[in-house]
Amino acid sequence: MKTRFRSGKAGSRCIGNVVIDADLDGLKTRIVGFENHGGQTLNVTHPLGKVVKGYGNSFGAGFEGFYDGIILGTYLHGPLLPKNPEVADFVISKAIQKRNPDFKYSDLKPLEDKFEMLWLEKRKAILMNNEEYRKATEGYKMSSGADWLLFGMPIVAAIVVLDQSFFANEMLNWLLGAGVAAVLFVIAVAVKAYIIGVRPVSEIEDEIKQRCKEQFEATGKF
Repeated sequence: MKTRFRSGKAGSRCIGNVVIDADLDGLKTRIVGFENHGGQTLNVTHPLGKVVKGYGNSFGAGFEGFYDGIILGTYLHGPLLPKNPEVADFVISKAIQKRNPDFKYSDLKPLEDKFEMLWLEKRKAILMNNEEYRKATEGYKMSSGADWLLFGMPIVAAIVVLDQSFFANEMLNWLLGAGVAAVLFVIAVAVKAYIIGVRPVSEIEDEIKQRCKEQFEATGKF
């Protein structure tokens, strides 16, 4: 197997939606995704799946990816795992098998996510109905010159760091600047919360969510 970085006709790339039929250790599944690559991977002895729609490993290949029972590779994204839960479960089961060789794909149990789904549906309405949460979110609005000064400091600090160029590598300077800005922003949020006399928004939300979860576990609703 080898990959050549070359374009197709008129300099085109393999771009578009992809559908393949795969066999993952006996698990027959249809995988969907998106490809965008100039590389043409040829002579794949163990392809991941047969192309139903799209290009695959190369123009006219008819097959996509690579899987030999140990290594799994693919051009598909989109993102791959959230769009293909069976593939995600398969990858998880293979990872577990490294510690527990007897573990099987069928041993995976469905996640209990009824509360999380209900919380996502009702979250905004529940939070905005809470007076402390509303007060906290209102407090973070840029309503005065002091607010602009407080939350402008992280940006100014990042600019100063970039201007000083502490490292010869530009990427390291950008990372340092971003880190300084992030730390100062967290400090600014804490200072603002202290000034207006409220708890951080995340802490309030966590508390409200926990109360809702306890009510859901007791009654099946909230």
